[in-house]
Amino acid sequence: AALNEAKLIFNTHKKTNQFLTDISYLISERINFYKDQLLSSLEKTALSNDPKDFLIQCLLRYCPPLLKPQWTKAVLVMPDLHKKAIIACYIAARLVYSRGLSWSPTLEDILPTLREDPHL
Repeated sequence: AALNEAKLIFNTHKKTNQFLTDISYLISERINFYKDQLLSSLEKTALSNDPKDFLIQCLLRYCPPLLKPQWTKAVLVMPDLHKKAIIACYIAARLVYSRGLSWSPTLEDILPTLREDPHL
């Protein structure tokens, strides 16, 4: 994630000549915006514990690879509220890092297509 953020910061700086700190702030703002939209849309969603489910795959991708084999079962039994928060943060960050700051549809417009996104 840090490498993706650094790439986005420097690529945006090259295009806009904005201060790096301002770009970092905009990235955080955009990630939080999408995270909030995702959390709102997941509010009434019941999560499965099937590792093949798209949302659970996002949750497991958030785990560092070194910890994944040991902690997969523990992650799957944590409360849905925590799972949804991690999933929303993961998807929001991946969208912003892969699409950039100029990309700005609402999540309602793109939620149906997220499952096919190769960047997630």
